Amino acid sequence: MHPSMLTKHGPRGDQVNQIVQLTDPALHRAIGISAAAVTTWITTRPGGRR
Repeated sequence: MHPSMLTKHGPRGDQVNQIVQLTDPALHRAIGISAAAVTTWITTRPGGRR
């Protein structure tokens, strides 16, 4: 569900919208760090390229 849709549902929607806006950057950063870690592990593991 898009955050703009949540604002149409009154005060609860506003509260949920604030939570989404606060957690979205943190989630995006965590996914990026995880992807970098997996990429590093794949490229540096022994016997990875034959």
